[in-house]
Amino acid sequence: MVSEPVFTIHYLENDINIWEGNGFSDMTNDIPLVDNILQYEEYRILYENYLEEFIMAKYYDFDTFTSRFDTIESIYGDEFDMLNDKEYYITTKIDEVLEDLEYYRNERES
Repeated sequence: MVSEPVFTIHYLENDINIWEGNGFSDMTNDIPLVDNILQYEEYRILYENYLEEFIMAKYYDFDTFTSRFDTIESIYGDEFDMLNDKEYYITTKIDEVLEDLEYYRNERES
């Protein structure tokens, strides 16, 4: 049985601090990260700093993603269908996250 695509393009526009009802599944309606931690600015800043650190360390770059995806795909086969261009998705998502980080930092400075 093949499930829905793992990623769809509308996930690219999800804000780093707003998850509920923003293109994610109903399972994100009650999650501790959003409900408890991100309501405090000091933790939101820490979270944002980690996102940037992980991106800059290339934990989420296309090559790292591809290696992990290919490993999982070799185990599960076509259980998870990646219909969209993986490189486009990953590089665009990284750019979107960096834009969100810049936006929130600028908002705090003004």
